[in-house]
Amino acid sequence: YTRYKLARHMLAMKLFGILLSAIIISIIMAYNFWEQDFTTSILLYRHNIWIIYLPLILYIKPTQRSISSSLFAFTVLSLCVWLGQIIGLIPVTLRESIWGEVIDEVNEFGGRAVYGIRIITFAFYLFLAEMAYKFTKKNLIKVLVTFITIVFASQRALLLFALPIMAYTFIFKVNIKRSYKTAIAFLFIVVAIVFFVKTSDVWISFIEETVNQLGDKDYNRWMAVDYFLNNYNSGPFTVIFGNGFLSMHNYGGRLIHELGYRGIFIDDIGMLGVWVRYGVIPILVTYYIIIKVVK
Repeated sequence: YTRYKLARHMLAMKLFGILLSAIIISIIMAYNFWEQDFTTSILLYRHNIWIIYLPLILYIKPTQRSISSSLFAFTVLSLCVWLGQIIGLIPVTLRESIWGEVIDEVNEFGGRAVYGIRIITFAFYLFLAEMAYKFTKKNLIKVLVTFITIVFASQRALLLFALPIMAYTFIFKVNIKRSYKTAIAFLFIVVAIVFFVKTSDVWISFIEETVNQLGDKDYNRWMAVDYFLNNYNSGPFTVIFGNGFLSMHNYGGRLIHELGYRGIFIDDIGMLGVWVRYGVIPILVTYYIIIKVVK
């Protein structure tokens, strides 16, 4: 056990060194290709230095039980924040767009965005796997609470996959009596039908908006992917090591700001945006750590 623990600690230290090196290299890329001085980069990177804490998760190696408990606590907290905003107990902080417009992000169910809520998708599939392994009331509650949170968050892309996968898990993977499976399947179908009928206007608008966006070549996320992958990088080195986190004091940072007026935002493309800024190495290390922790 001691040898295994020492090996894990050494691996965490190596990954920490790799991530720190990747950040330093991206700072050099910002200096070489965008003429951003090192002092500016260091001041900007203080907001993004969290990435070097990822190896700490591997160093600690939390148990699946602690990961599951933490994710469920976060899910419940997110749901409480969402409900608190609805009934007015929690004040809503409205954010401002880059051109000064105040953004009030009320979704179709009357709620607003909760920071970090997308990690609940990972929690949902983890809880489904736990329920498939061992069906208990506790695991069932975890799945249902997490699914309700996803529904209220109005993440339509998540629901398109979450709902059928949850139905498949309940009917074919959960190890319970056949009569219970039949009852659960029947109840699930009835609840799903009633829910979708009662909220049909919402789902029709979801589907229409999604179809229109996916088929629209001018959809802002398609434009963001195309621009940042094909037109923003300064050369082959920035494709591998990133462009750096740029300020408004250089052309690259001002360009990102100006693209916002066209609806093109680097944060809209998720991990691709991380790739553009920091290169491919932090992404590979991040997913490697996640796999090693969950494995």
